[in-house]
Amino acid sequence: YFRRGEGRNATKWVIWLNGGGWCYSNISCEERRNRYAHLGSLQSHSSTLTRRLYFGSADPATNPDFWDWTHVEVPYCDASSFLGNLDAPRSVYVPPLQRHMPLYFRGYRILH
Repeated sequence: YFRRGEGRNATKWVIWLNGGGWCYSNISCEERRNRYAHLGSLQSHSSTLTRRLYFGSADPATNPDFWDWTHVEVPYCDASSFLGNLDAPRSVYVPPLQRHMPLYFRGYRILH
């Protein structure tokens, strides 16, 4: 998710690292997955920059400080704050569902 800046500030960057809530146990990770499925995958993300609030706006009236800077939005889909780096999914037993579910922790690879 990238928007090139303009003019003399095009070489300056705003990098937005999206948040999305951590999970801290097998059950909390599964609850997060079930309640906020869109946070655990990039499949539903747009291919264009979506950050339209103050820092991402290309409108000088809305964003007088950074409107002409180059912007990058890094989507958050890993519940480990961009720290997970597992090759295979982790199989987690979820008692309320009485079954194992795969959870992927690969956020580290997004930043590297």
